[in-house]
Amino acid sequence: MARMLPPVIDPGCPSPGEKRLFKSLSDDPATQGWTVLHSLGISQHVRQVVGEADFVALIPGKGVLCIEVKAHRRVRRKEGAWYLGRDPVDYRGPFRQAQEACESIRTRVAKENPHLRSIPFGWVVVFTHAETVEQIRSGEWLPCQMLTPDRIWHGQGVGHALESALEGWLRNLESSESAAWYDRSRALPKAGQIPELVKILRPDFEICETAASAAGKRADELRRFTDEQFVALDAVEVNKRVLFTGPAGTGKTLLALEAARRLEAKGQRVALVCFNRLLGRWLADQASGSGGVQFVGTIDRLLMDVLEVNHIQREAFAHLPNDALERLTAPDCQYQQFDAIIVDEAQDVFPEDRGYRDVLDALLREGMGGGKWCVFGDFEKQALFAGEGQVREALEWLAGDAEEPRAARIPLSVNCRNTPRITEFVKLLGRPASPYARVLRPDDGFDARCKFWANRQDQVLQLEKVLGNLFQEGYHPHDIVVLSATAAGPSAAEELAAVPSAPRLTQFDDQALDFLTLLGDGGAIAQFDGMDGAGEDSGGAVFYTTIGKFKGLESPVVVLTDFEEISTEKASSLFYTGITRATERLFVLADESAAEEFQCIVKAAALTGVD
Repeated sequence: MARMLPPVIDPGCPSPGEKRLFKSLSDDPATQGWTVLHSLGISQHVRQVVGEADFVALIPGKGVLCIEVKAHRRVRRKEGAWYLGRDPVDYRGPFRQAQEACESIRTRVAKENPHLRSIPFGWVVVFTHAETVEQIRSGEWLPCQMLTPDRIWHGQGVGHALESALEGWLRNLESSESAAWYDRSRALPKAGQIPELVKILRPDFEICETAASAAGKRADELRRFTDEQFVALDAVEVNKRVLFTGPAGTGKTLLALEAARRLEAKGQRVALVCFNRLLGRWLADQASGSGGVQFVGTIDRLLMDVLEVNHIQREAFAHLPNDALERLTAPDCQYQQFDAIIVDEAQDVFPEDRGYRDVLDALLREGMGGGKWCVFGDFEKQALFAGEGQVREALEWLAGDAEEPRAARIPLSVNCRNTPRITEFVKLLGRPASPYARVLRPDDGFDARCKFWANRQDQVLQLEKVLGNLFQEGYHPHDIVVLSATAAGPSAAEELAAVPSAPRLTQFDDQALDFLTLLGDGGAIAQFDGMDGAGEDSGGAVFYTTIGKFKGLESPVVVLTDFEEISTEKASSLFYTGITRATERLFVLADESAAEEFQCIVKAAALTGVD
């Protein structure tokens, strides 16, 4: 039974003879090991601009047989002209047609791969329905090159009949002085040469968007989508204090940066702060050169600026707010207040036990109660460092109440980061309390994938396989980030990094930000920039870190690891934060013990109307 390319015949094929022969070649045990190309186009034909061969059979140890099929019930030639059924008069005839197709294909193969020149090419005409056609002897073709229904359907069978036709042609080659090149003992083509022939005649290929072009398109999308989102900042023009709330991917970080720039342009002394260190570094890089934005970075870095220190011990961070407040309230303090303060990641900054409220109150002209501020946060799912009750209280403190509102509250609900399919995955398994109103990105056809591992070693192997598949798709290592759910003990990425034969992985740190462009909540792209394919500056390594450290950033491809459960409040927040980092592709590696947990969430979501 031959391997047919394509594996099924086009339903629109008009020839009943080709349909029947296709099925027979597929089913006949005598064709085992053959590869048969149906309806092979010939772009460089020896006689005409283009041509076609009905079938081309690649037979190991024998040769290549080009097959012309005629399904007419009546065939005749009179005075040199061919009459095939009711078709117009044909002066070439089917045998010349088959010969020219064969010669065109042979020439193409020899040109593309000279090592295949010694493969014999033969041709045959198969009359599938003309029962009355008698065996005719002609100097224009060999008897073996004409097959009629009595031989293919009622006699030897298709496979044997076609092989006999090729054998007859090979005997003719052996007896021909002009074919001294042919050596039957070499038995070409060998089985290993069949893929080479297929690659020349009908190669597999894929036309797709490269990772680099996708990154460029993503950048264009980002600019277009964030321009649309910037309309929300009109509220800052008419309100002294504005609280922006929204789920991941709604553009909060980029809006915060734009708000700072707009206030700077009006001559305001502005501070732009966040909680995450890497995000603070990125914001500082983006705002560099803007002299009016007096401070950009983390809230802790701002307090260290107040205290005029560059480095402190890890355990001293807990005392920073109190130390900074004492300095600001001292009679001799010369630190200049800000006209406006912009806060990103507000859910991590404003819980009462952090102690940042009073410091920001002291840093802002007219204080938090009367001064100019703009706050952005996801108070529902991205509070990784405070309990639900603390976050809820922080939100209420910022917003005030109906009788005495502290700020205008602007909800953000348009997702401009994730693709529709990742967004659906977030809605289903991330379980945000506030759904997205719409998604600006177009669908790219790629679903988020969950894979379950049996043990730590299995997870490492799965991670290696996922990375290998991504490289084959054309993604550069710097397009990918592996995020771990655990900050304690070695992550899957750390374990894989220790394997000598594995892809290179390196910790995501401040230097890694040099490879990221247009990062931030609402449209970041982590893309390869300015190096050759080897990635000389970083060894072409995949970045890895924890979800908590990567919060506020994003990457084209995100692989989440080390999830053992997602039902607890902390695990759910980590999972949500992690899956919303991906702009194009998302993979989740979770313990198989959590598979039932995932399935329960899916079922519950379905029951509550989530698609």
